[in-house]
Amino acid sequence: MIRTRGLAYRYGAGPQLQFADVDLPQRGTLLLQGRSGSGKSTWLALVARHRAATGGRLFVAGLQRGTRRVVDTASSTHLTHATLSRRHV
Repeated sequence: MIRTRGLAYRYGAGPQLQFADVDLPQRGTLLLQGRSGSGKSTWLALVARHRAATGGRLFVAGLQRGTRRVVDTASSTHLTHATLSRRHV
């Protein structure tokens, strides 16, 4: 179950996005619909904890989750100046 209460996010000095409260049961379905820039992707990033909320509360499976940000290191890349054949010699 995912529950949000007063969830909010602010991009820099811009206006704060305020999200509707959500009660999503386990195995439930949620449709996020809105115009471009309305906060659909931001809400998902907050729930997935890829971004830290600037306000409100997030509960997952009945437990309140902090605003600690999760960093995805699997998608990081490393560039090198050598060609593939030179690196494996």
